[in-house]
Amino acid sequence: MRSQRHVYGPIVLLLATVTVSACQRSRETPSGPRLALSSKVELPSDQIQTPGVFVAEYIHHPGTDFAPPPKAMVYAHFVDERGRILFQDDHAPLPPMSEWKPGSTISYRRLIYAPPLELDSRLTVVVGVYDPVPDGARYQLAGGDSRDAVPASLAATRSIIPFTPIEGLDTIFLEGWYAPEFDPVSDNHWRWSGPKSVASVPRPKRDSVLFLSGSVPATEFAAPANVKLLINGQELASITPDGTFVFMKAVPPALLGEQPRADLTVTCDQSFVPAAKGGSSDTRQLSVLMRVLHVQEGIPAGFSPTDDTVSLAGFVQGTGGSQR
Repeated sequence: MRSQRHVYGPIVLLLATVTVSACQRSRETPSGPRLALSSKVELPSDQIQTPGVFVAEYIHHPGTDFAPPPKAMVYAHFVDERGRILFQDDHAPLPPMSEWKPGSTISYRRLIYAPPLELDSRLTVVVGVYDPVPDGARYQLAGGDSRDAVPASLAATRSIIPFTPIEGLDTIFLEGWYAPEFDPVSDNHWRWSGPKSVASVPRPKRDSVLFLSGSVPATEFAAPANVKLLINGQELASITPDGTFVFMKAVPPALLGEQPRADLTVTCDQSFVPAAKGGSSDTRQLSVLMRVLHVQEGIPAGFSPTDDTVSLAGFVQGTGGSQR
């Protein structure tokens, strides 16, 4: 199988701390019910490298008349001047919002991946709450007990340095991977792996992390899937996702060897052939749908090299959040 090259280079996003308050107005029209809640997202610094991973801390303060919605989701949208979402972090908070107590403080940390961006624009961060069913209506955030309501918070706009390709910082997909796929409606990119797939990744000059985002088709497998990650033949981690997953782990420099590049092998003990299920002519043997495979030089702020992993849902240290 011919290798396919994707060259990614660094850009820097200049961001600001995001806070929900009654004085900030979203450009979107509130469409859902009022929610007595104020929230903020604390970012590790004003400069975020892309493509790259950073740790964001979400802090929520339910008001004294907070009425917990049963299935609400939190969103953080990073949008350009035209209102297009460049990347986002939509998630079900932990603990679930239905368990939040009025007057308490809920906090948790999550990983966010900023993809390579080829634009010169100004970036705005929008944070809010929505109901995933039936129509995704956004709640009006009342900032605690305030009578004023906004659908979301808006951070101050900052500049983006345009993406510049840099040879040598790319990931090269070798044997075991299928051709990349793209959905123009959602602007999502992904690539399927087989039971054993190998990629060549750059060897960072200092401590680094491996970040993966993808999914396994658990309902198509005969048993729970075990996914192993090996660098130069040595096992780095073993995970058992049951659907969509986000994973990051610090990579010991010794594991990467002395060569300018290292081999990253992804194995999965389960696979399926769509054609064998009927209704499809796809005869590929599919194991893991990979959206992001990224080796990042340096340890992201807010993530300790001693942190074994994040949870498969993207929460740092796998412990979810705290309520106090």
